[in-house]
Amino acid sequence: YTVIVGSGGTGGTNSLSNPNAGADGDDSTFDGLTAKGGGGGAGFLSGGIGDRTLAKGRSGGSGGGASEGGGASSGGSSTQGSFIGATTSGNIGGSSVAADSKSGGGGGGAGSAGGPSEVSTRYVGGIGGSGASSTLRTGSAVTYSAGGDGGSNGESATRSNEASNTGNGGDGAHWNGSTPYFGGDGGSGILVIRYIANISSDGSSSSPQIWLGKYSIDCPLPNPSDNDLIQTANKITPVTASSENLVGKNISQETLDLVGQNEIYFDFWSNKVKTATIELPTYGCSDKLVRVKQNSSVQFIAGGFNLQSEARGYLQTPEGTWFDLTGVTLTKDTAAFLHTIKFVQPGKYLIVLSEQPDVDQHKIPTYGYKNARFVLEVTKKKSTLSTSSEPAETSNAQSIALENLETVAQVSPWQEKNSNPIYLYLLIITLFSFLYFVNKKPALSNYPEINIEDKFANFIEEMYSNIKINN
Repeated sequence: YTVIVGSGGTGGTNSLSNPNAGADGDDSTFDGLTAKGGGGGAGFLSGGIGDRTLAKGRSGGSGGGASEGGGASSGGSSTQGSFIGATTSGNIGGSSVAADSKSGGGGGGAGSAGGPSEVSTRYVGGIGGSGASSTLRTGSAVTYSAGGDGGSNGESATRSNEASNTGNGGDGAHWNGSTPYFGGDGGSGILVIRYIANISSDGSSSSPQIWLGKYSIDCPLPNPSDNDLIQTANKITPVTASSENLVGKNISQETLDLVGQNEIYFDFWSNKVKTATIELPTYGCSDKLVRVKQNSSVQFIAGGFNLQSEARGYLQTPEGTWFDLTGVTLTKDTAAFLHTIKFVQPGKYLIVLSEQPDVDQHKIPTYGYKNARFVLEVTKKKSTLSTSSEPAETSNAQSIALENLETVAQVSPWQEKNSNPIYLYLLIITLFSFLYFVNKKPALSNYPEINIEDKFANFIEEMYSNIKINN
């Protein structure tokens, strides 16, 4: 690219015999973008009384301030154009308010217009317009392109020149009735280009390569040790789909169905869930270990993103299938929250939260410049039913009861999520009571001595009849 950084305009003089207006600043250009140089300030009595045009400030990126010139004059206008995808600014110069004030208006700045010469005393020059603040170059706020102050009557000092690469306008020349004084030169322009060098896998810089906001890097296979284990927080209120920082809220129904076929479900109903939280690394991939029991709902959180960057989520099943959980632009803060997910099947999963991945490469996953990877080990819950090492003989009634109990124990949590669990508890308690009873007496019909009027026996016999019918 061709880069042109414009020079600042030369300051004028304030003299009856040789009045010189301030010169315009030069344009700065890059890749079809142009920042116009500022307009020069008018010279004192330039053109003489009766010629008002030369007392007007010159037009430019921001307009120059006017001179007195035998009467009130206006400042220059802004000629700064606009560009698609760019923010531009420019303002008019300040006016001189009355004849014989011998003071000039302030130059326009990127932030505001130049001020007029002082009305009450008619001897004080106008204040230059404010500049624009930017953190792009240093990370801290720096102000550029402020307008110069207008020259004043009765002041005996030569103005200082503005620093290079500030884009600031020079202050106007003073007037004291005899000795000529000089205005300050404007500061030159500035072009700031920020880019991230191409980073090798060891984190060192290699040949420069400009990344236009998206990254694609290689990371080694995840292999966290037990020392990298994250202790999940329990009973935490999850971030819901209303959050602007929720990764996965834009996932398609088709992907939801495919993920569900692997018994991985986006949890939309739990009020309290487990959370696993880590901070993004400075570069590359940070791997952490998370262990939970099956049927756990977990929300993964990664901090350390840049504001306005894209956070994207990916998930790998124990069988090796990858899913793109979509991304979201972070507009509220620098933490990304992955939508709460419930894991039914035991196994080892991989969850990735990546910053600014280059999704145009159509790779799943695509690692951005910074990535948080959770290696999730979902372990099987221990059975609540105790079994003997030796198979025991059971009656027909007991076999039927065991089959029903096994059916209840294997009901999927997705099938039961809309039912009331108290009925399941009552049914299981009843079945255990029944198993105890039939272990003592293999068949009800073989024990006629049982009083059928006994309420407990009557209840058990009725339950047994219901089980036979339902089965």
